[in-house]
Formats: sequence, C-alpha cells, structure tokens
Amino acid sequence: MLSRRRFMNDRIASENGDNLVLQNVKGSKMNALTVYGHSAQDATPSLENPVPIVSAGDEGEINVSVSDGGTQSQTLTLSTPGGLPGIPVDSGGNYTDENGQQWVCDEADLARGKCVHRVGIIDSYMDELIDDPYISTTGQLSNGAMVYYILATPTETDLTSEEIAAYQALHTYTPNTTVSNDTGAWVKVGYREWRR
Repeated sequence: MLSRRRFMNDRIASENGDNLVLQNVKGSKMNALTVYGHSAQDATPSLENPVPIVSAGDEGEINVSVSDGGTQSQTLTLSTPGGLPGIPVDSGGNYTDENGQQWVCDEADLARGKCVHRVGIIDSYMDELIDDPYISTTGQLSNGAMVYYILATPTETDLTSEEIAAYQALHTYTPNTTVSNDTGAWVKVGYREWRR
C-alpha cells in the first residue's frame, strides 16, 4: 500500500526547450523524450550574398545529456544524417519555441522509436514546384540555391535499436535533473514529478 501512495502522490509532467532544468523531480525512467530540429541563417540571404542554412545535428549526430547538474550524467547519441531541419511558420507547427514562434521541424520521438521527417531539402534548386513557407540560401527560389521546404506528407523512419536502448536506460535524478544537448536542438521531456 505504501508504494501505491507514493505513486498516487506524484504526477506526470513535461517540459520543453533547448536546455532544461527540471525541478521537484522523482528519479525514475523518462516517460517521453522528443528531440526537435530547427534551421537558422546567421544573416539575411540574397542572390548577391547567399547564406548557408545550419540545422540542429548537421554534423551527423546530436548528443543529449541527462544529469543531476553535478557528478552524475548519462548521454544519448542520436544519428542525424542531414541534420534535423525546421522552418518557422505562422501556424500549424509541430513545435512552439520559447518566443511563441511555431516551427514545422523534423523530430526524433524516442518513446515511439521513430524519426518523423517533415522538411524536405533541395540541394540545388531547379524550378521544382514547392509551396510557401520555405527557406533558401539566397532568400528566394533561385536556380542553384539550397532550399528547405515543408513536405506535403511527413515520412517516418525507425530509430536504431541502440538509440532506443539508450533512451530506455535514461532516468531522471531526484530532486533536479538537467537535460541539454550539444546542438541547440529543442527537447520535450516527460517525467515524474512529486505532487505539490
């Protein structure tokens, strides 16, 4: 009966952002972990001055760290060939950042064991038909530009068995847990919190 009371006195909570400090945490397995991508340019692109598009995980992987903020930590490495891109939108996004901006972005949903692809990439644009919104290295749909656009129909691929096993081994720390990553990707974490 005591263990049931303990279970009844905690609740499932979730937080999202790029680097999270979870408080009032009951150390246990994570209930969910989703990593969301996004893309950015460090200047305004133009035909005369193309600007590269940089996405979370462009280097081929994202390392997610779960720690007690001190000496204990765990790391999950996600393979991200091509990165996890994302495009800002006015509505209909699958992620909303801390400023209220909605994004359509690729995501790795570890609880489901799937990577959901919502953004397509054209390495060298040649008059393909795509709808707004999009981002490009030239700021427009110009021949030769790299273009990121929203897929009409998202696709899913399976995460590796190693990634799923690493996720299943992750746990939170009592009383606080820090969740961060090395690429600025956004994360959403489901965890047990002591009921207040």
